[in-house]
Amino acid sequence: MTTTATREGPPSVATVLISMPLPCNGAGVSYTCTSIARSFDRSALGVGIFTPYGHAGVKASIRLTETMPAALRFLPFWRIRGLVTRLNERSYLQGLRRAAADGKVIAYVWPEPAVSIVRQIRDAGIPIVRESVNCHLATAKKILDAEYLRIGLTPRNPLSTEAIDFERQALDIYDVVFCPSPLVEQSLIDNGVARHKIRSVNFGWDPDRFRGHSKALAPIDGPTFIFVGSICIRKGAHLLLQYWARSRIRGRLILVGHVEPAITEVCAEQLVRQDVQVINYTRDLGPYYRSADAFVFPSLEEGGPLVTHEAAGCQLPLITSPMGAARVAVDKSTGFIVDPFDEAGWIGAMRALADDRELGRRMGLAAHQKALQFTWEKVGEARSRVFHDIASNPAERPSEPAPPALASNA
Repeated sequence: MTTTATREGPPSVATVLISMPLPCNGAGVSYTCTSIARSFDRSALGVGIFTPYGHAGVKASIRLTETMPAALRFLPFWRIRGLVTRLNERSYLQGLRRAAADGKVIAYVWPEPAVSIVRQIRDAGIPIVRESVNCHLATAKKILDAEYLRIGLTPRNPLSTEAIDFERQALDIYDVVFCPSPLVEQSLIDNGVARHKIRSVNFGWDPDRFRGHSKALAPIDGPTFIFVGSICIRKGAHLLLQYWARSRIRGRLILVGHVEPAITEVCAEQLVRQDVQVINYTRDLGPYYRSADAFVFPSLEEGGPLVTHEAAGCQLPLITSPMGAARVAVDKSTGFIVDPFDEAGWIGAMRALADDRELGRRMGLAAHQKALQFTWEKVGEARSRVFHDIASNPAERPSEPAPPALASNA
C-alpha cells in the first residue's frame, strides 16, 4: 500500500475520505472523482482517496492510498475486479477508523460499495455521503431494456435485479446523496429515496484542457456536427445516425468514441455513409470540438455528462436529450433540448443550426457562459459546503447510542 500526500494548509475542519473502487487513471469516473477532490483544496477539508492504484500524473497532485498489491497490477483489471474491490473496501474501513480516532471524518463513497460496508460505516456513527454518477439502476434498466427490445435486440449486459436491490438497500442508509442532474434526482425519488437526503450538484469541466487553437479535422463546405462518448444504444447513437441520414443536411457527422457491437448491427447502412466519420476514443478532445459547429447528444440514460459541459465550454451550441442536458443545456438559449425519440424535433434542430450559422454562434456563446458556472473549482465548492455543514452540525450526523468501532477488515 502506497500513500502519496502533498496537500498542506491550515488545520482541517474535517477529513473527507473517498472510496473510489476504480483505478485513478485520469479517465472516466475516476477522472470526475479526482477533479472534484482537487477542488477541495481551498475549503479547509482534509481529503484522501482510497483507490486500487493511481497513475503518476494523478498521484503527483492529490493524496491517494493505493490498495492494490503491486504483484496484481500486471493482470487485466476486469479479471480481478471483485478481489481488488474487497481489498479497497477493507483498507477504506481501516482508514476511516484511523481518521475517526483523530477527529471529524466524513465518508464519501462512489458507487457502489457492498451494503455491509455502508452499514458498518453508518453503525460507527460516521456520516456517509454518496455520489450518484448515473440514474437509479431500476430506472436505467427500464429505459435500456425497453429500447433494446424496441429495436429488435436482446438487452446487452442487462442490469440484474440483485444489483438493483443492493442499490436500494444502500440508498436507505446514506445520509446525503449527491445528484448531478434533475433526472438523476427524479429517478432516486421515483425509487423511494427520501427527498431530504438529495443534494443538487453538478459535474464540470476543466478549461485548461481545452485551451488552444488547433483543429483535428480539415474544414468542409457545410456544418460539422459532433457526438462524443460511447457510441452505443444507451447514448442514443443509433437514433442520431438515423436522424442524420434523414435530415439530408449537406455537412458531416463525427462520432468520437468506442462503437458498441449493437450499433454496427442496427446502423450498418448509416455507418458507411460518406458524411459519417467514426473516430476512435481519445482524451485530446479539444481539437475535435474546435473542428465542429454543433454538439449532438440524444442520450437515453445519463448522470451529468462531462461531454456536454466540455462542448459548451468550447462554444458549441448543444442539441441534447433531457438526459444529456445535465444542468448546462438550456432550451432555445444554449441550444435545443429535444426528446430523443422526437425525430422531427431532432431533424428540425439540426437543420436550424445548419441553415443559420449566426444562430449557432449566439447559442455557442451562451453555452460557453453557462459552462463557466461549472468549472471543477466551482463544482467542488457546492460539495464542500455540504461537508462543512455536516462537520459543523453534529445533529445532522447519524446518531447511535453506542457507536461500535469499525471492523478492521471487510
